[in-house]
Amino acid sequence: MSTVDSSQFEKTLTSAKQLPPVIALVGEEEALISACLAVFKKNFSARFGEAMLDFNQDILYGDKDDISRVLDACQTLPVGMDMRMAVFHRAEKISSSAQEELASYLKAPNPATALVMVWNKEPKAFPKDLAASGAMVVNCWKMSDDFRRADWIAARFRESGKDIEREAAMLLAREGGDGLLELKGEIEKLVLFAGKEAKIQVQDVRRTLSFRPDQGVWDFINHLEAGLIPKAGRAMERCLEQGEEPFFLLNMMARSARKLVQARPRSAAVQLELFGQIKDSDLALKSGHGIESGVLERMVGAYAAWAS
Repeated sequence: MSTVDSSQFEKTLTSAKQLPPVIALVGEEEALISACLAVFKKNFSARFGEAMLDFNQDILYGDKDDISRVLDACQTLPVGMDMRMAVFHRAEKISSSAQEELASYLKAPNPATALVMVWNKEPKAFPKDLAASGAMVVNCWKMSDDFRRADWIAARFRESGKDIEREAAMLLAREGGDGLLELKGEIEKLVLFAGKEAKIQVQDVRRTLSFRPDQGVWDFINHLEAGLIPKAGRAMERCLEQGEEPFFLLNMMARSARKLVQARPRSAAVQLELFGQIKDSDLALKSGHGIESGVLERMVGAYAAWAS
């Protein structure tokens, strides 16, 4: 098994003398998976042509297609081409017995079929027997590091014929959404917003991000529930800057806390502390005691006990 990062996939595939018979795109980041699939199909077409491709490809799904159909597609010989392709989406959905059958195939894959498995979970969940095969594993996990996200953003702007200030790219990386698909939407919005301007600046990012206040509230709550306390704090500040009512944010936090108690129970002391903080925050906002942002910041901190 060889492992490459999604950013190096195109270079690795282009330099390979032969197309690997098995490629596994492993991770949760749909934007990276889609990009890698596009790279694979482009490389396949460049090597083997497209004239007979409709007769030499199968698109399969782990939650719909039986493993026997998947294996039949892999073992079928190409028609009028030197190689055929099979793209197996949602491979993580198959049963443990189906995984064993797939692992058996991977020990001696058909050299005339290029199988691409899409495993939409964290790489650590990838079965060891599949990882131990000769598959090329491509890491497509979510980018949690803002510096890497900023690099990805800058590369997308270059593809659009524009540049972006590093500070602006970092702001977009922090505030533009959790996934790369969300960031891609923000990038497209900025490209349209910038018009003929060649370089995107911080003020441009701030203006376009302000067009998504509702999304900002959900970003705030999602960060809270995921235990991403620093990101939640920044999202909360943006919500207040955009005019969201502190009472509304507090009510959303209270609703989120009730969900957390049901989904991820903690000790009675931790639960009492959180709901006590909600009650105190409500009284502080109603009485006008304390700065609104400070009241909510203390509430955000109370969620840290759940994240720990």
